[in-house]
Amino acid sequence: MAKVQSGAGVRVDGLAELNRTLRALGGREFQAELREAGRTVAKDVAQDAVGKAHSLGGVAAHVAPSISASAGFTSAGVSFGGASAPAAMGAEFGGRGRPTTQQFQPFRGHEGYFIYPATRDNADHIEATYLKAVDVIVKRHDL
Repeated sequence: MAKVQSGAGVRVDGLAELNRTLRALGGREFQAELREAGRTVAKDVAQDAVGKAHSLGGVAAHVAPSISASAGFTSAGVSFGGASAPAAMGAEFGGRGRPTTQQFQPFRGHEGYFIYPATRDNADHIEATYLKAVDVIVKRHDL
């Protein structure tokens, strides 16, 4: 079952254990299929986050092009910021606590404004995508 952890993380229970088992059964072929599922959910979350950032406007819209998806064998992620978007953290978490952070929305802690909400909003989709990938692996390889 997918659980939203504090912040933006979504944990799919049993995924790490499944990866260990698949590696023991024959390795990379199975893991590549799970990696593709991770890539799919990361892209979907990243697209949702870009849309949310653009809809906020201001600094968030400026940061939106820096949002990207990544996936490994045991995880998927969305990253943002970097040299092209140094205000990314302020755009996501807010500011206004100091005179130098007035350009951001009010501080919301780990609630976030676009990455974190997009991850939480897609928790069910993340779980369904991984479960479908596991089902395909089991059927395709007679496990």
